[in-house]
Amino acid sequence: MRRSAVLAAVAGLVVARSAFGQTGTGFTIFDGDAWFGITDSPSSGTATAPPTAIFRVSGPTGTNHLHGTWWWFRVQGDTREYAFHNASGTTGGGNTATTTWAMAGTAGGNPYAFSAALTYTVTDTGEHQGQLVQSLSITNTADQPMTLHLFNYADFDVNNSSGNDSAVGGLGGITITDGPWTILYQGVGASGYRVTPYAGLLGELTDNFATTFSNTGLPFGPGDITAGFQWTLNLDAGQSATVVMSFAVVPTPASLALLGLGVLTAARRRR
Repeated sequence: MRRSAVLAAVAGLVVARSAFGQTGTGFTIFDGDAWFGITDSPSSGTATAPPTAIFRVSGPTGTNHLHGTWWWFRVQGDTREYAFHNASGTTGGGNTATTTWAMAGTAGGNPYAFSAALTYTVTDTGEHQGQLVQSLSITNTADQPMTLHLFNYADFDVNNSSGNDSAVGGLGGITITDGPWTILYQGVGASGYRVTPYAGLLGELTDNFATTFSNTGLPFGPGDITAGFQWTLNLDAGQSATVVMSFAVVPTPASLALLGLGVLTAARRRR
């Protein structure tokens, strides 16, 4: 049994600290009874664990459905993935917050550089319902084209339980259930997904080998689930692109199609 995700929720934007995290980049945001919080972002690209996180839709002390979540990347030529790390900072308050980065390095001997802005928005969508949208915008700041692989990782503890989650679905969305709770996890426009028991997927993202999500692991459970989506961006010098991920707590499976349609529509409007 893993430790429970614990993060004190307080009104507005707050600072949270985590081991090996970058002080001042953690926060809590809320809208009505929907709350999301995350501890400080990693200070190293080779971090072996994501920041701890909460996602509650029944107020600041309601049932938590999330243990941790984060983003990894791999530039073409790299032999492994790296966590987004050494953020420039986090700004925001209320129901939204944005963390920014200026990344630079080498991939297979080739230099690369890009900026990133990760915006989190939490929304109360009804009684005991809520949605978190993460919008990650990337700009190639180098003077040459770049192929960038992005990975979102989520360690769910639906119903505040780490061992009883079941999941079905596919590339269009992963439905995770435990008791009376259902979460829809979506990676809009993703090229692949991967589902494993904890901590298989985390190991794949933090080892010394390149990973490709090849739409495996479903159906799942019951068990301790981790899941992720992958995107591949081909960016010319100076070009930007945005990928969108969402978690949504919904009361019944019948509501999933409508909520998923709303997420996809919103994503298309951003393009």
